[in-house]
Amino acid sequence: MPLTLSLKGQTFFDRFEPYAEAGIGVYFIKDEISGTILGISGSDSGNDTQLGLHVGLGGNYNITPQVFLGVEGRYLWLRTDTFGVDVKLDGFFL
Repeated sequence: MPLTLSLKGQTFFDRFEPYAEAGIGVYFIKDEISGTILGISGSDSGNDTQLGLHVGLGGNYNITPQVFLGVEGRYLWLRTDTFGVDVKLDGFFL
């Protein structure tokens, strides 16, 4: 679950509104694992809180003054350490 803060720069071209953003977030991570080894079942969970960075590009097309279509892409840099393993959670969002 993230709590993010972004700075957004936007410009206007008639009905099209492109923008770029950059920001930081606090990510509350809950990791769970379960399985069976030699007929013995077990499970464990771990929690972590980490800071992550993101950048993004997007745009809106105004169909009417009240309705628009938008698309946004964002890249996230985030690492966590659960169960003693360093995990890289970087990735793209669309």
